Amino acid sequence: MHEGGLTIYKGESFALALECLKLEETPVDLTGCTIRSHIRATPKGPLVCDLAPTITDAEAGKVAIHLSPQRTHALAAGEYVWDVLAQYPNGEVVHIVPTEPITVEGRATKFNQPL
Repeated sequence: MHEGGLTIYKGESFALALECLKLEETPVDLTGCTIRSHIRATPKGPLVCDLAPTITDAEAGKVAIHLSPQRTHALAAGEYVWDVLAQYPNGEVVHIVPTEPITVEGRATKFNQPL
């Protein structure tokens, strides 16, 4: 992970578990929420990757993101931004993870490619 953001390595699985907490360290109840998370070159830029987060435990505020090696391999190396938003059943939209840097990097060693 780079200072101030995440790193995805091309061709590797990427998994991230998030626990959403209030300021007093109690879980944010995500029952009925829709969660979205995108990677873009800039906050207003075109979509690079839909991270397709899933709520794993709504009452405990837990969210998971997983990208397969095939999905990370398809990403172009570079510097991007990402965030996570929740939309509550009443229409309220809040940031779970504020917009921050994310880097996609290549690796010297690769699987499923000729030596």
